[in-house]
Amino acid sequence: CEKWEFNYKLLEEAECGYCVDFGNDEEFIEKINLLASNRNQRENFGRNGRIYFDEHFTKQKFISNLENQLYDLIGGTKNV
Repeated sequence: CEKWEFNYKLLEEAECGYCVDFGNDEEFIEKINLLASNRNQRENFGRNGRIYFDEHFTKQKFISNLENQLYDLIGGTKNV
């Protein structure tokens, strides 16, 4: 998706969905039909999305990344 490069990269990396350029109704309908007719693909996308979320976006991941960035800013190291 040209205009939504971040979203496309995230979907591609997570392998959790399709991305269609805004206004491309034909491709949108095609992807909806693919998902409607393929239960395994829907389940795979859902599973992959959950795994990606757990690896990148949980509260604990956010706090850990924030702590590391703050320690980097003050030139210290995190006490383990």
